[in-house]
Amino acid sequence: MTRKVGIIGMGNVGAAAAHYIVASGFADELVLIDKNEAKVKADALDFEDAMANLLHHTEITVNDYAALADADVVISALGNIKLQDNAGDDRFAELPFTRVEVRAVAEKN
Repeated sequence: MTRKVGIIGMGNVGAAAAHYIVASGFADELVLIDKNEAKVKADALDFEDAMANLLHHTEITVNDYAALADADVVISALGNIKLQDNAGDDRFAELPFTRVEVRAVAEKN
């Protein structure tokens, strides 16, 4: 049985989650999705290079929403960290941004 995980959003949180998944061998397949094509491709390349030193291998797919269809787990790491630095330390400052982003992602599936 193949273990498949998807991560949408490859900022600090998404990249850290992906790193942990690859380094620990938690998934056989990992789908990485981000608007920044160059960033997500660079992350995937870094993970591929690192796997040469690991006992296990994770197949990585980049920016293919269709590949999420049979994922066991999909991690939503969407956000805009800059919105957290706001007057009054409003913890919900990212909510309007995230609401729009999540809707856009949902429409792609």
